Amino acid sequence: MISAFIKRIRLLAGSFWFSLILFYSLLLCISLAVAGGASSALFSHTMYEQSIHQVDAAAEQFENSMTVYFDDVSGYIKSFLADERVCKDIQDYSSLTGYAKHSAYTSISAQIGRVLNGNDNISDVLIFNDALQLNCVRDSQGITAKFNSPFLQDLKDDIMSSQRFSVRFLVAQQSDYIYSGSPDSHLLVCFPLRDYRYAEGIPLAAVIFEYKLDRLEKMFHSFAMSDQCRSFLFDADNNLILGALDENESLIPKNHTFSLVGNDGKSVPLTRIDIPDTDWHLEYMIRTDVIHSHIHTYLRILLCILLAMILLSVVVSVLLGNFFSKPFNRLQGVMERLASGDLSARFHHPERYYSEFIALGNGFNDMAEQLESLLDDMYEASLLQNQAELSAIRSKINPHFFYNALQTISSFAMLDDCDHVQQAVQLLGKQFEYIVYGDKELVPLSLEIAHINNYMEYRNLRREHAVALEYHIPPELMTERISKLIVQPLIENCIKHAFAPDFRNGRIFINAERRGETLHIEVADNGCGISPEQLSAIRESLHITRPDRHIGLSSIHNRLHLRWGNQYGLSVDSTLGRGTVCTLILPILGEEPDDENTNADR
Repeated sequence: MISAFIKRIRLLAGSFWFSLILFYSLLLCISLAVAGGASSALFSHTMYEQSIHQVDAAAEQFENSMTVYFDDVSGYIKSFLADERVCKDIQDYSSLTGYAKHSAYTSISAQIGRVLNGNDNISDVLIFNDALQLNCVRDSQGITAKFNSPFLQDLKDDIMSSQRFSVRFLVAQQSDYIYSGSPDSHLLVCFPLRDYRYAEGIPLAAVIFEYKLDRLEKMFHSFAMSDQCRSFLFDADNNLILGALDENESLIPKNHTFSLVGNDGKSVPLTRIDIPDTDWHLEYMIRTDVIHSHIHTYLRILLCILLAMILLSVVVSVLLGNFFSKPFNRLQGVMERLASGDLSARFHHPERYYSEFIALGNGFNDMAEQLESLLDDMYEASLLQNQAELSAIRSKINPHFFYNALQTISSFAMLDDCDHVQQAVQLLGKQFEYIVYGDKELVPLSLEIAHINNYMEYRNLRREHAVALEYHIPPELMTERISKLIVQPLIENCIKHAFAPDFRNGRIFINAERRGETLHIEVADNGCGISPEQLSAIRESLHITRPDRHIGLSSIHNRLHLRWGNQYGLSVDSTLGRGTVCTLILPILGEEPDDENTNADR
């Protein structure tokens, strides 16, 4: 059972439909693979482009939000600087005493209180110089600034030494400047308060607004929390303001930007964006791992789709192959019956078949009918060929001829004419040797002519009036191969029918010429000729397969006709009282090989 299954699989593997299905499936797989690869490459490129575009757009939006944020802060600070009363109170504070000094302190505190009440994002305001140290905190009683801290002292000196109006933004821990403050980072907006009543704008005090980072963090996280990028916000001193690092990660400065070094030791460069009107900058990188994850998910889905399409295509191709192969299988069965010898096998198709299958079946039926007819014709031709060969054999060994020959030799012996006996025996032996010996059907024209010469010489021995034989044959045609004993029967026919016993000056002419790819051999005589009625009967007998008369001429014609084709054969023409012409039309075969010549000459 297993061997039969394996055999069936081998037969299926070698079938046309299997090859077609395999080719179709391979072509489809290659097409789908190319399409999938192109789609994957296009998707990957699109993902990268989209990610870059989205991150750039988000970065630009964050940059704009930061600009708006800092413009809002700067605008609020400028409104505070425009308060001349605050500037005057701070300017005069160092020279005041007693109640006046307290009144100025109260006035400055009131102005700061209005600032705190007008902006919920401000949690603390510090104003201080060498004489004034004022700390106003929103909803945080008991918390005071550490004005003597190195952090605030250095910051004051930096602010007071500024030669022009400038607002600085920095992030610091509250523990650096507030007693009992939280460790959280706060945004400090620092600027000098100047007396613009003088052209040089003399610094009066250092002012620090402490802003909450809530709004800034929300803006940052709205950008940084994207799954396609990682972001970091730095101040002017490259201190990290916002942005979290994973464990074993570090930021390494490179020129004017940073590189992120991960657990694997690989360095990833960051893209820098400067925040306008500040010394801050944003640096980010596109998360290729997330993009690759999206690409891998897409590839898995694409692979599943491709496999499903391939499976579906194979199933569809098998079903279509089975559908279309049914008529071919039926036709194959009919062909096998025909090949086994059943000539009656025909292809019968239902009407539902396609016209191509119907045409193919009809073509096969026509071929089968033609084959059957051809085999019948071949069978009949074989019978005719056998009959013609039998007639040729009879003509080769003519009992009547050899009987007359022996009678002639006996007559010469009774007359003690030993020379004629010897000559007759020699000529008869040469004829018999040519007829009997040698198995070649084709011989050079020269051998046929030599046999005719021997025949005519022997015939003239026992005739009172000899018949002359003349040749007009080009030397190059003497080597052309012709059918053996195809010309000599025509000579014998001339002697038998063209010349009466008392006919004088009888002549037979043998002419040969090449016409294209055919050889024409004419055997003509100057005998009595043939009447038109007899000539018509002879011509009709040439095309009769089993003639009652003129067997010799019909045999010659049929031999040539059956062996070489319909365009070859014998034609007869005659004029009463002037002679007859028999023309053999043969194919040009060329010379035979030397070894064949040797055997034929033997």
